[in-house]
Amino acid sequence: LPDVPTAGLVPPPSEDNAGTCIHQVVQRPPTPPELRRFRRSDEPGATWRHWGTANDPLPPAYHTYGARSASDRENAAKLVNPSATSHFQNLVESQMEAHYESHLREPLGKSYVRGIKHPALSQPEFTFGKASGTSEQSKELLFAPTPQETAEDHARYARTHNDFRPGEQLSRHYDWDSTGIRDPASHVFGARLGGAALRHGAEAKLAVNPP
Repeated sequence: LPDVPTAGLVPPPSEDNAGTCIHQVVQRPPTPPELRRFRRSDEPGATWRHWGTANDPLPPAYHTYGARSASDRENAAKLVNPSATSHFQNLVESQMEAHYESHLREPLGKSYVRGIKHPALSQPEFTFGKASGTSEQSKELLFAPTPQETAEDHARYARTHNDFRPGEQLSRHYDWDSTGIRDPASHVFGARLGGAALRHGAEAKLAVNPP
């Protein structure tokens, strides 16, 4: 229709292609100046200051901290290698430090004595383990032989871990004498046919095809 205007924005021919549609370059809006101090910049080499002191004025670049000393009295060599003190100076310093509780409790070269009476097991001559003879081999110490399991040990392990041997019948320790069953291993339930019917398999036939 010639009288109806077209909708949308017609880009120039240099930008009207598939690559521009797929890879669109969108410029993110910058952070407002009043909020910039609350964000940490990830630019390499950028200095980040805490937002509480971000707007504080900084001292000039030539400002230095500390008291300036005379070059003829103090230097790096004297600070790294101080002069040796005399015996009298060491005595005065030790008398001044004698009032500290840490000096009384932990003197130089001695451990702190807490007054605890240790038992005989903590004495220097005490050792753990049992002394063995020279006839024992290291193989038996590293790979100790497995002791033979007794019937009592197996019964206890089966009770606590439900671990039974292959083909072992589960025993719940029922009182079979009160039920009239003498041998639960050979006892069967139900009626049993005898004679020729037992030999020809009549019991299995009745179980599969009951009358």
